[in-house]
Amino acid sequence: MEETWLNEHGHSFNTSLDLSIPEQQVTASYKIPLNDVLKNYYLIQYGLKNVNRTDKKTLESNLSFERHWVLESGWHRTAYIRYLVENYEFNTQGELGQFVLPGLSYSRVVSRGGVLPMSGNKQTIMFEVGDDHALSETSVFRMRGTSTWISSIGENHRGIFKVDIGANIASDPSKLSPSLRFYAGGDNSVRGYDYESISPQDDVGNKTGGQYLATSTLEYQYRITGNWWAATFFDIGDAFDDTPEWKRGAGVGIRWVSPVGPVKFDYAKGLDEKPQAEWRIHFSLGPEL
Repeated sequence: MEETWLNEHGHSFNTSLDLSIPEQQVTASYKIPLNDVLKNYYLIQYGLKNVNRTDKKTLESNLSFERHWVLESGWHRTAYIRYLVENYEFNTQGELGQFVLPGLSYSRVVSRGGVLPMSGNKQTIMFEVGDDHALSETSVFRMRGTSTWISSIGENHRGIFKVDIGANIASDPSKLSPSLRFYAGGDNSVRGYDYESISPQDDVGNKTGGQYLATSTLEYQYRITGNWWAATFFDIGDAFDDTPEWKRGAGVGIRWVSPVGPVKFDYAKGLDEKPQAEWRIHFSLGPEL
């Protein structure tokens, strides 16, 4: 729900709700425009997220104050500070963690072709810091960067290449809350593996989340007819603490171009899953850039 104008100054209020069986999230934001309404504004945002899975149960609360600029170069710059409080039962151990994280992010999208771009790219990069003397459980420097490129030959052949990397450099990594750790696997990561199933494990096999993340995707699509496309892809990546043990996934899929973006149905196999690799179904909806 969005109410565009709350007063004569152009303030607006927005809410969103995301629901699934393992995760539920609600977000509310208040936007305060500056002299250029579209390019300069403040944003106050609060989000509450509940995760209830076998190996991870968390209640995550995020309050952020943000300053946004849309630069002449097309980059969207955001400077912010967020307060994270996370109550979690992580691998049977209950904890309460808090972090104050000032951050800076940049993002840019260049696209040609509407809801199904025939060429374009998207770049994002984020930096955050926390200090154990300033309401954080441990001192940490965080970085996350993604890059997506789309290219085409004619009207019937498309290629997509993605890279996603992340790092947590912390004085005591064991004190990082689950939402700050890295996991791989799932619909928009390394397909052929369950959601967030790729992770370091403790001595009894519980997933602990990684300090580092590196994944990549190479996908080819061919137009069958109209808004229907066939796809084949290869994914590789890992979430790790020291040395990566790369997990590979490959498969085929179908794409239908809807008014809100491609509807994607994939059938993928994890090539490095033990004790035996399995075929898995993946479903997702939304823009590729």
